[in-house]
Amino acid sequence: MLKKEILKTLKSPKSNPLSFRIIKRNEDLHLQIIYRIISEPKTRNSNGVIGVDFNKGFVTISEINQQGKLLNLDRIDYIHKGKAGVTKKFYVTSCKKI
Repeated sequence: MLKKEILKTLKSPKSNPLSFRIIKRNEDLHLQIIYRIISEPKTRNSNGVIGVDFNKGFVTISEINQQGKLLNLDRIDYIHKGKAGVTKKFYVTSCKKI
């Protein structure tokens, strides 16, 4: 599906823009294509929502009911060591818990 959308964009002069970036990692070159699509929301807020805010050193999680009332607020601290791998691993495990 994405391939068809990109080809359609390339053929149409008044469609969403495509951005390209070449990234060099070690000896490999990667082509990154950035493309904006419009999609319909796949979730509803009729049962309430959760909010997740990722910050340096901590993550905050809020739970809000369908009337907009804050039900719960939580903060998860972690040791930020300045390494992307440590932060990414923490975010992945935190998201699985949520």
